[in-house]
Amino acid sequence: MVTGLTKLKKVEVFFLVVILVVFFIVVGKYFFPHLIEPKFFFDFLKMQARYVQYEYGFNKKNIFITSNFTSSIADSVPVLLYHGIVEESDGKNVLRRNFEDQLFTLKKAGWETISLEYFLDFLHGKKKLPSKSFLLTFDDGRKDSYYPADPLLRSLNYTAVMFIDTKHSIALGGNDYYLSPRELKIMLKSKRWELQSHSRTAHSIYPINKEGERGTFIGNKLWLQEQERIETDEEFKLRVEADLSGSKNDIWEAFGVKPRAFAYPFGDYGHISKNYPEADETVLGISSAIFSVSFYQYRIGSYNTNYSSGDRQISLA
Repeated sequence: MVTGLTKLKKVEVFFLVVILVVFFIVVGKYFFPHLIEPKFFFDFLKMQARYVQYEYGFNKKNIFITSNFTSSIADSVPVLLYHGIVEESDGKNVLRRNFEDQLFTLKKAGWETISLEYFLDFLHGKKKLPSKSFLLTFDDGRKDSYYPADPLLRSLNYTAVMFIDTKHSIALGGNDYYLSPRELKIMLKSKRWELQSHSRTAHSIYPINKEGERGTFIGNKLWLQEQERIETDEEFKLRVEADLSGSKNDIWEAFGVKPRAFAYPFGDYGHISKNYPEADETVLGISSAIFSVSFYQYRIGSYNTNYSSGDRQISLA
């Protein structure tokens, strides 16, 4: 009974706060239009409302449980990767209701998220972890990842890693698709999110021969149109190196965070190159010199996990 009243009061207080915030947004927009961004505030309010909904739902359905880490030690740690979380199916991204079911199920079964630091220590044999540990990650630095996911992470006491495209989220300041520096700062402040690199300009495809065929930035030599030739081995290496190190510096300069992980755009570290058979060896050498670990997507029809081997640099998501 006391718990129910507490939840009821919590909901009432929340909606009172919502009304007050909306009032100040309207007034602020009228008197200080250059300082107020209604869409940002309304998105934020929707996120808070979703959090209250989750909290009330956990109590009503008796879903929420405390941490249920087992005493057994993990042999391996899975990494879950998401992109967008959407309301209607588009064949590419996960539905929000499915995302909720997946994380609810993991929580009820006793699974808990870990930080990237714990994951790295585990990979290098420096730390033992409970058997039901996993790393939760998101690619691209998308708004439709953060806003739907954060309320659920908050309710379940989960954390996640966001791999960001620094060109769009930092250099260009974000847009309707990519998170802005202000949003990324809010994420970091919450302590629920870590920011890591998803490249600077590698999340696009580029011409790779004179016929105009296109391929991934990291996995292929690019066609230099003005010079009417393909890149040399050295030019390929310098370009990829500049992009990876540049993205790392972008995050450090914008947020004071030194990234330790890199997620390959399109899951390509050169192993599926169309025009440079040595791309994978070159790219892995560059990546390992800049980051402690790199991630690619495993797409062979089954799941895999990451074992503690003491010297792993590339991990599966």
